[in-house]
Amino acid sequence: MHIGIFLGALLAMAGHVVLWAIFWNRLHGCGLAHGFCSKTTAGLVVLGAAIPSAFTWAVLRGDLPLWTFSSAAGPGPSFSTLLAWLANGYIFLCWLVLPYSLAVRIFRRLRGHPAVVCYHRLRAEVSLQPPTDPRGLRRAVVPGPRSASRQSAGAPPDGARVQRYSRVLRLPGNESSRCEFTDVGFQIQRLPPSLEGFSVLHLSDLHFSGRIPNAFYEEVIDAANGYGNDLAVVTGDIVDNSDYLDAACEILGRLQARYGVYFILGNHDYRCDARWIRQRLVESGLIDVGGRVEVLEIGAETLLVGGDERPWGKAVPDFAAAARGDPRRPFRLLLAHTPDQFRWAARHGVDLVLAGHTHGGQVCMPWLGPILTPCASGIRYSAGAFYRPPTAMYVTRGVGGEFPIRYFCPPEVARVVLHAAEIGWPAARERLPDGVNLAPEPVLADGV
Repeated sequence: MHIGIFLGALLAMAGHVVLWAIFWNRLHGCGLAHGFCSKTTAGLVVLGAAIPSAFTWAVLRGDLPLWTFSSAAGPGPSFSTLLAWLANGYIFLCWLVLPYSLAVRIFRRLRGHPAVVCYHRLRAEVSLQPPTDPRGLRRAVVPGPRSASRQSAGAPPDGARVQRYSRVLRLPGNESSRCEFTDVGFQIQRLPPSLEGFSVLHLSDLHFSGRIPNAFYEEVIDAANGYGNDLAVVTGDIVDNSDYLDAACEILGRLQARYGVYFILGNHDYRCDARWIRQRLVESGLIDVGGRVEVLEIGAETLLVGGDERPWGKAVPDFAAAARGDPRRPFRLLLAHTPDQFRWAARHGVDLVLAGHTHGGQVCMPWLGPILTPCASGIRYSAGAFYRPPTAMYVTRGVGGEFPIRYFCPPEVARVVLHAAEIGWPAARERLPDGVNLAPEPVLADGV
């Protein structure tokens, strides 16, 4: 085979993967039912593999003459000619998609943090060695729903099953058992004076399912409590399996913050019994803001904390009604499971959005970032800080995952600290948390 044809085929294949990743990302950001979404994903995988396979087979057999077309006179083009036109058009599309995707990634990467970020630094790290019994696994007996009332002597509880931690935790280089704690400082234009230096601990996407040892979550929560947070928030996807709701409530119930711990639910919580999960978390001391707004009095100022679970939840937080015409213009904090709500937040004057759902992509290309992020906005808001006036947003990479595989994308707990935009860089340096250095002054804001 000619080297040019071979290289062209490789480029087309890479563009094909990017194109189908774009379809997958948008599909999983539409709020579709889990069963339908799973079946459609399976169809995309099969079709995505079948297209290049069929092309290759047809070319090798000579049934698909790429870049050559019949010129014979007749009533119309033959079926093989039409098929060749379609194949050539699709290959050309794949060639266009690949450089476009790379150019966008490089541009966003070089642009850096938006101007509202005055520092973004790794502060600490929590890691836990993966389970290592002779078979590479540890077992945990998980109580079933009836285990509390029916139990036989010398036998597992009725309804119980043996849960094994995921084998993939032991893959070389898998970062799922290493959680980074980052400090992020935002300069907010309309920050009330009493909220200067106010800190919000942000957790998301814990995915309690037994695949990751509970000891890992315990280490993360213990480390988080050492920060002395003003506020703590959990932005959804708390459990994947209702059998682990007790563990999730017990561990998250330890989370502490001066003005409380607030939560919303995500799409994985809605796959289980969302109403029951919500009730149990509230009983554990967390405050539910899903589809509503909570009013906090912080000194002489008011802080509004709203929750947006769309497109899986339907209720919309009403900040205007919660403000009740307050002339002081209360600070608006939105907890959104998906960063797709960024535009809505900017239209409604939200000051800060904290979101998750993306897991940062979980498996990323070095420097260039992820391929798959389940959002209608694709990879644009996969992780990090963003700004769309007047709204700043931080998207965390999350703590867990339905499939605990992470490369170049370790779990993250973010501590967001609020500063007034007028304090300037020297004053911001004086207000940094211990052990954190000021980031270089960033360039243009993202999302503008």
